[in-house]
Amino acid sequence: MFHLDVNWLGVILATVLTVVIGGFWYSPALFGNIWARSHGLDTNTLKPSPISYGGAVFVGFLICLILGAFIRVLPVGSLYDGAKVGFFVWLGFIASTQFAGVIWAGKSIVSYFIDVGYYLVSLVLAGIVLALFR
Repeated sequence: MFHLDVNWLGVILATVLTVVIGGFWYSPALFGNIWARSHGLDTNTLKPSPISYGGAVFVGFLICLILGAFIRVLPVGSLYDGAKVGFFVWLGFIASTQFAGVIWAGKSIVSYFIDVGYYLVSLVLAGIVLALFR
């Protein structure tokens, strides 16, 4: 049976890291304006709510929790191994499934690359943090 035997401090730190990265990634200083335009949104009226931020924390926590469980059961012996697990989780579960939105739902390729780029950076760095606290 699969147990969530994780280092909770590592999961919490990785979650905070993903939320901070997301806040910067989707800010007007980086990709926020381009991302909003690619979705046809007006950046002047786009106002995140506490529910949006809470949802981001919840999703980040779930991702880091499961990534942490993977890192605990796989033969991860270094920070580089943690980064590799994050990369392959990204490739197999994020980059591939998110591309279905481009194919079937008409999601713009620009927003696809912004979104999967965020998850690539987040999962690789979270993998490193989780390997550190393995």
